[in-house]
Amino acid sequence: MTDIPAHPGRAMYLYGVLGIAATAAYFGFAMLDSRFLPEQRASALVTAKHFVPSGTTYRTQVVGNQNLTLPMETGDGYLIYLEVEGKAAGLGVAKPVFDSLAEGARVDVVYSRRRFTGRIDVKRLAEEK
Repeated sequence: MTDIPAHPGRAMYLYGVLGIAATAAYFGFAMLDSRFLPEQRASALVTAKHFVPSGTTYRTQVVGNQNLTLPMETGDGYLIYLEVEGKAAGLGVAKPVFDSLAEGARVDVVYSRRRFTGRIDVKRLAEEK
């Protein structure tokens, strides 16, 4: 006769609790790292420019118990890659701004620095005063 554990579901319950705790810790860390950060201004170097052409992407939606794949048109994307205080960052800009900037140009940006990871999040180009 085989021995039956006293509490056969206890290990799975423990794994579930640990999984939920780990997920909560991850999202808590991400929130503390990225929320309510002060905005700062700095000069940034344009290291590269990238154009993403318009195209089609697809989204799946359930309609009447059937999966329906719907096409979605995407617009053109204009990205500039920056170096802010020695760290790489990126920013999406409008076409006129994209066309007016050259690689190697200096621009003023408004950014925030993450608390723990130190990552730079560029919010926007700073307005001229």
